[in-house]
Amino acid sequence: MGRQQRWTILIIAVLTGLVICAVPLMLRSTSSHNDAHSGAAISDNPAGQGSGSNDSSEGADSPASNPTTGRPACPTEGSDTAATSAEGSGNSEDSGSSEGSDDANSPLGSVTLPCLGNSASEAGAQPLSRNLAGKPTVINLWAFWCQPCKKELPIVDKVAQSHPEWNVVGVHADKNGDAGVGVLSDLHVDHLASFQDSGGDVARALKLPSVIPITAVLTPNGEVAKVYPQTFTSTSELESAVTAALS
Repeated sequence: MGRQQRWTILIIAVLTGLVICAVPLMLRSTSSHNDAHSGAAISDNPAGQGSGSNDSSEGADSPASNPTTGRPACPTEGSDTAATSAEGSGNSEDSGSSEGSDDANSPLGSVTLPCLGNSASEAGAQPLSRNLAGKPTVINLWAFWCQPCKKELPIVDKVAQSHPEWNVVGVHADKNGDAGVGVLSDLHVDHLASFQDSGGDVARALKLPSVIPITAVLTPNGEVAKVYPQTFTSTSELESAVTAALS
């Protein structure tokens, strides 16, 4: 073997050794780079979840609403509704006697319900007659499994939004409150506050027929003006029915 061949073999051996040493270093560098990218993706994911949670909380209609459902708060005594009744009485003493009279005259005087999506303590333990006193009230009874109700609820929702001079509320007449919340969410019913009536208290107190949907119109004193055992198909139809009942 000549000198030139020996040098060639030596150079090849050295280069081969360098390549063998360099491969682990290259693999280690690539692994570190991938781990860095993977860590960024993991840290971004919780941030996105936190942002969504904040949006849901900010979307709640009032501090009294359930932060997980975002449902509108139901009327309670001491709210703007009750204040309207007090203003009409002239003074605080008359207001107190008026509330007692409303409870006595209203068939809802003994009915206490939680707001749909909230616990009873969050919704308040006041009788519905006090919670709804001071304005004409439109009560729409519905249930999550009722198909005609699903067609009517968006209409009732629009009327609730358009007529702040009325108390327009829903009453979910089924024990499965979570399913009721789900239906309102799916239908994008965002302005209609609903009470949860697991025991049929409202229908029994108002002596309503056993059908849903059904709508009852009450006077500001809580007396029943008219009952509509039907499905309303437009906002104008429901508005006309309420106006006729109160005239």
